Amino acid sequence: MHIDPRSDRPPISRLTLQVTDACNLRCVYCFSGEKGCADTFVSEEDFGYFLGFCLRNGMRGIRLTGGETMLHPHLHRFVHLAVQVGMPVHIFSNFTLKDCLNAFDVPGKALSFLVNVNDRDTYDSSAWDNLTKNLELAASCGYSTVLGYTVHEVPFKIPHIMQLAAEYCVQKIRISPAKPTIGAGKNRWLKSDEMRAFAESAMQLSQELKSVGRLLVLDCPIPFCQIPQEHIHFFTKELKLTGKCDFGTSVNVNLEVGHCYVTNSLLAKRPLSSFRNAFEMLDYKLGLVRELDLLYPPLSTCVGCRFLAQGVCDGGCYGTRHQAIVGREVSHD
Repeated sequence: MHIDPRSDRPPISRLTLQVTDACNLRCVYCFSGEKGCADTFVSEEDFGYFLGFCLRNGMRGIRLTGGETMLHPHLHRFVHLAVQVGMPVHIFSNFTLKDCLNAFDVPGKALSFLVNVNDRDTYDSSAWDNLTKNLELAASCGYSTVLGYTVHEVPFKIPHIMQLAAEYCVQKIRISPAKPTIGAGKNRWLKSDEMRAFAESAMQLSQELKSVGRLLVLDCPIPFCQIPQEHIHFFTKELKLTGKCDFGTSVNVNLEVGHCYVTNSLLAKRPLSSFRNAFEMLDYKLGLVRELDLLYPPLSTCVGCRFLAQGVCDGGCYGTRHQAIVGREVSHD
């Protein structure tokens, strides 16, 4: 087991595996863009190798994502195998497949979900019924669930998601501003001039949730200059906003180690089998950060910015930086 000698924690505490790039939805903001994805699935042998790597390196959990994760025909077997060896599993899903939780039979604390919910009018009656029934089953089994929403239009309101949270005892809602995905064709994302409206809507949502004992969290870094300055304190203290990208290490469906969906097409990826341990993987990630910083330095607006000087913001997501530098190369539907 490879543990950081300066602490009792492994250098990477959780590793994400994309078990499939197949999906049953075509979300306008998706990283796959207009091209969609191939229907590729991680094999049982590859999952076993991935799980073994995580175990050998003392990781404390795994994340499984897609595509739509629940489409994998052996997902339930993967989860059982991980839980049997003491590895908690966190699954990203849209929960719209019928009875997709029925085959799980693991303790509540061993399995959790991030359920991505779209605008209410994008669901037909069958998909919405599946979503609600799966949320109900997750709650009855004691599985911790977070509801996620990707903001692709502003201003935004999500009363249907707040209602789901109330009905199925979900304490946390996570929102993400949609980002331009480089090299994948068109997707809908929030431009810099839309971020003020995003911030205003997010503040209102946070206050509404807080009034009923629920929590709003942000995903993805946002340049501080895109947030109204009078709201910076609220966003940094209440919503824990960061302006620096610290992407997680992930393994794709081909068992290659890369980074976030936004920039995954930019740099070469290494096979998981080429890493002897998690320290090498962490060094690889830091090398990717250096390469991306050379490709996409901080925004021109960062020059002289006090937040850059303080080390708390350097232009946010690399997709945001890419859009600012070569915006015409990033399609905006």
